[in-house]
Amino acid sequence: MKRGCSFALLLVGVAALARAEDPASIRLATGPSCVFAERTAAWRVTVSDGAAYAGSVAWSLALDGGVVARREQNVAIRPEAPAELDLQIDLPAVRAGVEVEGRLSATLLDGQRQLRTELEIPVWTFGQDPAVQKKQWLKELDLRVYDPEGGTLQKLNDLGWPCRILANLAAVETLGDATLIVGEGCSLRSQRGLMESVLRAAQHGARVVFLAPTDGEFSPPGTTEAASGPTALHFYEAAFAQTLDKRVAVPAQRAALRLTGTRAGALVTVEAAGGWSCLEARWANGGTLLLVGYGLLDTWEDSPVPRHLLFKMLEYVTPEKEKES
Repeated sequence: MKRGCSFALLLVGVAALARAEDPASIRLATGPSCVFAERTAAWRVTVSDGAAYAGSVAWSLALDGGVVARREQNVAIRPEAPAELDLQIDLPAVRAGVEVEGRLSATLLDGQRQLRTELEIPVWTFGQDPAVQKKQWLKELDLRVYDPEGGTLQKLNDLGWPCRILANLAAVETLGDATLIVGEGCSLRSQRGLMESVLRAAQHGARVVFLAPTDGEFSPPGTTEAASGPTALHFYEAAFAQTLDKRVAVPAQRAALRLTGTRAGALVTVEAAGGWSCLEARWANGGTLLLVGYGLLDTWEDSPVPRHLLFKMLEYVTPEKEKES
């Protein structure tokens, strides 16, 4: 009996020692890497250690090299269960049209205020309007919007982006070298002529950003007899967003593009998930189609990423010589 008790105590001691030697950690559980200036930003961190003690997490946010907030919060550390802390701050203003780099730093201190571990993550602060200093450039794009659902157009109007509404598909086909945004949520199944009109516009020199259709199918650019083929055709995975700007997190995917085939030829089908995130086609005359599956409208008011990415998409489809305002 004594031998069994001794063995059990030995196991308990080994387990306790193992927990005590577990490395301390602070991990980001939730929270953005890109935030709006002059709003409240919040992050949640998970704190763990192999020992039990009443400690604290000291954290700070530095923007553009200067500390804008410094806090310390108590935390009860238990080896068997990580603790969670919410870090929250009201962000200051930034200069119009400038994204400010920052660092969120957090340090775990034990009961004797000895350093146990630390965390540092990059944070970028954006203004409300990514085009605030580029309104003249937007005017020169001759920006048009085809948006039967209305949600995208409303967001652009709220920002004051200069654009003209296209009411029908005939107007889509006669754009010349103007720039077109097709609003998020269009159904290619119910708007049967939409993709054909968009492709003809791009073939004739228009620059088109097509946002997340909901369903439908279409022939890949250049595969029909009447169509002039693009000089480049690419399908991209979700990480394409970070080609536009490596600082941003990839938005949630609302539409996925799957390349399939039938007896009649190749087809691109729009599905809810499980395919490519983006399609890009470019023609020799400068015409460009960029179709993206990212859902931008759902988080438009919560994060600067959707509006910033849309602006980057407009830059992306514009020839280099026309990008300077």
